[in-house]
Amino acid sequence: MATELNPGDRVEITRTAKGGYYKGRYLATVVCYLGKTRIKVRDEAGRQRTPFSIQVKRIA
Repeated sequence: MATELNPGDRVEITRTAKGGYYKGRYLATVVCYLGKTRIKVRDEAGRQRTPFSIQVKRIA
């Protein structure tokens, strides 16, 4: 799923706490890839985050 993402794409990030409990979600823009498991994104507040690629879903 995450391999189809390009820099500049809008994505939705699902946040989970340790143990898999749902914490929420936020919208962001893809900045770049950091290896195979993480993607660098910039959220709407301008903060850069690095979620795991499994947490990232592309917005159509």
